[in-house]
Amino acid sequence: MHSEAVLRSYNAVNFLHGASVGPFIYLVQAELIAAVRILARGDLGPGIHEIPDSDRRDIASIWLDHYNR
Repeated sequence: MHSEAVLRSYNAVNFLHGASVGPFIYLVQAELIAAVRILARGDLGPGIHEIPDSDRRDIASIWLDHYNR
């Protein structure tokens, strides 16, 4: 399958063969959204940054509440 076809069908390249990570992917996506929120504020200086532990705890808590029913 060509990369153009992958892009058109909205499938990630690393999931070409039907691999699935399950609901754990939502933890990664939530952390990415939290990082974008921090970037959008525009108050970061140069360097390597991480999202705060409090954000990670909030994300984990929401995820556990949803998937640990």
